Amino acid sequence: MCLSVGNIFAGSTKDIYKKNWIDFNKNGVKDVYEDPAAPIEARVADLLSQMTLEEKTCQMATLYGSGRVLKDAWPTAEWSKEIWKDGIGNIDEQANGLGKFGSELSYPYANSVKNRHEIQRWFVEQTRLGIPVDFTNEGIRGLCHNRATMFPAQCGQGATWNKKLIREIAKVTADEAKALGYTNIYAPILDIAQDPRWGRVVESYGEDPYLAGELGKQMILGLQAEGLAATPKHFAVYSIPVGGRDGGTRTDPHVAPREMKTLYLEPFRKGIQEAGALGVMSSYNDYDGEPVSGSYHFLTEILRLEPKGKGTNLSEALIFANNVQKKQCTLFILSDFIDESEYESTLNVVSRKHQVLAMQVFDPKEAELPNVGLLRVQDAESGEVTMIDSSSKRIREMYRSYWERLTNRMREALTKYDITFVSMPTNQDYVPALQRLFNKSIR
Repeated sequence: MCLSVGNIFAGSTKDIYKKNWIDFNKNGVKDVYEDPAAPIEARVADLLSQMTLEEKTCQMATLYGSGRVLKDAWPTAEWSKEIWKDGIGNIDEQANGLGKFGSELSYPYANSVKNRHEIQRWFVEQTRLGIPVDFTNEGIRGLCHNRATMFPAQCGQGATWNKKLIREIAKVTADEAKALGYTNIYAPILDIAQDPRWGRVVESYGEDPYLAGELGKQMILGLQAEGLAATPKHFAVYSIPVGGRDGGTRTDPHVAPREMKTLYLEPFRKGIQEAGALGVMSSYNDYDGEPVSGSYHFLTEILRLEPKGKGTNLSEALIFANNVQKKQCTLFILSDFIDESEYESTLNVVSRKHQVLAMQVFDPKEAELPNVGLLRVQDAESGEVTMIDSSSKRIREMYRSYWERLTNRMREALTKYDITFVSMPTNQDYVPALQRLFNKSIR
């Protein structure tokens, strides 16, 4: 049974539930982060400004539920003395039928839902800032929960070569996760299996990075279409430990950098860049003696800077509105994702292929990047079309920082190729222009 928890904010929690908002920090005022109508970025910034170092640290941590790390089935008075008194990022596999509590908490389903509700209520009402917990769960072959729908292991799914079928598996998994209150699903596994001695071959889509990437992409898209976060795993080079040994010896993968990029990282590139995965689980092996989970090279240079998510590679720096017959175009540059020294060569390529009528540069100093959702982007040389999400906070920040690098070199190049420079200082001018011209883009 649920134990009564003493109110650490005496006399206040009963009043925190307002009409259309919750007073999470219990100060009687609607702070920006508590306002559902406020922009997400403003809410995040406001919340971060109020957080202590301890609270920020706790949001980076996971509690393994169901009696493993989180030993208690229900909130207790002792929780106010535990590390999660300052909140916690997520609780994994809570009340899913595993762990020491088994089906005592997981079935009937109402018990499972009630358990997470009570835990969530504790974090909202009994922590200083009331930050809700993210309830995570596994989902590589259906939702990991007592009496949930189970599908074949990922090796069986991979053997079908059926993208539509994987999307349907994702839909069933997402429906059951939502019904039970899980918000983040640890799936799919994007490790490729090329060493049959490895103990988790059965959990992989197969040995081929193209197959793993395409099927994993459908799993991610399917989960996130239903409002969940998908967290593919295990990044990176996890599936080829020396000697194929698993368990406590998952170390020292013998993989050359080129092989790593073209084979072992390619499924993750697709999952992150093309499917837009909202999370990534780092692996706990090393690479060249460095633990991946603490590696700046893997977690920053490769994961954040090299794939660059949606809209941050060279092919996505140029946006065209073209007249195909006349080979004319208006060139938009939103940011210099290429080095300043490459401007002239880039403009040279464009001018050889098109008569550039004008170039319009959006200055992030003068206006906010418009929230117009996905933008269609075409590479100048290859013609490859990509979609970028201009609403991303990270993309906006990169626009602002890279704008500082616009130098006289660029303006000199514009003059050399007789390109008109037109600034677009306002959001109101910018959005309609893009919307009109994108409709004319080469397909």
